[in-house]
Amino acid sequence: MRSPLIRWAGPSLLAAALVITAPAGAELPRLDEQAAIAAAQGRDDLRNATEGAIDASRAEEDEAGLWPNPTFEYERDRTKGAGGATVQDTYRLSQPVDVSGRRGLRQDAAGRRVDATQAEARQRTREAGGEARKLFYAVVMRQQAKAAAEHWAGRLAEAETVLTKLRSGREVSGYDARRLTRERVAADAKVRALNADLSDSWERLRALMGWAPGTIMPRIEGALLPPPSLGLDDLMSRLEDRPDLRALRARVAASDLERRAADRGWIPDLTLGAGLKQVEQPDRSDQGVLLTVSAPLPLFDRGQAASRKAAAQSRATAADLALARAKAEGEIRGLWRRTAELRETALKFRESSLSASRDLSRIAEGAYRAGEMNVLELLDAHKSLLEAETTAIELEFGAREAHTDLQLATGETTP
Repeated sequence: MRSPLIRWAGPSLLAAALVITAPAGAELPRLDEQAAIAAAQGRDDLRNATEGAIDASRAEEDEAGLWPNPTFEYERDRTKGAGGATVQDTYRLSQPVDVSGRRGLRQDAAGRRVDATQAEARQRTREAGGEARKLFYAVVMRQQAKAAAEHWAGRLAEAETVLTKLRSGREVSGYDARRLTRERVAADAKVRALNADLSDSWERLRALMGWAPGTIMPRIEGALLPPPSLGLDDLMSRLEDRPDLRALRARVAASDLERRAADRGWIPDLTLGAGLKQVEQPDRSDQGVLLTVSAPLPLFDRGQAASRKAAAQSRATAADLALARAKAEGEIRGLWRRTAELRETALKFRESSLSASRDLSRIAEGAYRAGEMNVLELLDAHKSLLEAETTAIELEFGAREAHTDLQLATGETTP
């Protein structure tokens, strides 16, 4: 039979061991959400890719607006006759002239494609920011989950040490000691698995931000629970400003302009020429001004195929725009509701279930000290607290993911 002193001291030491926490680590550099997004969006590779695409599109616009090069012709004709040779030299400079307005329309179409490329570049930058935001909060979530698991594993390790001492004095059973050891081994494995997940998320975020391999993970600062979303009407009003939809509208306008240019295929382009003609004969020489006008006859190619192609592209792109807009509208409405519901669920769970689990853990500690509860029941009470903390983290992360997707759907690129 245990003495009164041992009966009191043993449970008290074990209960105290189950609430020990590890000391804080050394101070590390900080990284917050805005810095992560800025780093991902400011990468040289991303900037070169977007600027290169825009420059290429602008070059096409310049090319579409250029006049055709003039043509210089020289012709020499030598004819032998009875009285001698007759030589004719002709110098001609000709220039095609666009009288149909097709060149201007095609330049305008190229300008709309520049607008589309710029919008697509903004969309690509926006997506890089959204991906960085997701990875950032994946790191935050896994960091918090690992910290909770480490806290639990540390409690079990300290409790195992105390329980081993108590077992040598036959104050606890061998089954209780083995059960505690099994829980500690499982907790250590959980910590290692969460550390692997954390390392994976960090490496993905590091690469996206363009940081060098081997960079030590800084101190991540961010709250998992997202702020309340704006009203649905406010979010829907931003729909038309989404870069991907603006790009599609610009490409529809470009196709319409190309079709209008092709519809003018029946109007021929004139080629105007001017020059000098010199005639040398044995007994005299003459020269005169040469003027020419030429135009192709639009008998076979009057731009029919080009017009059909541009009209088909315009129709297809307009359909893509309608589909993308309907999809975006559904995404915004769905994500708005999902974000609100998940955020409310996370708040209520942390306020009620997590708080109740903490109270039960404290009650279990008191009951164990009083000898009213065995070690296995105490472990279960503390384990339920860990499960509640993990559930709270997962719920908050789900709400944050939905909020991030909502920000991306409405065209936001910054926190």
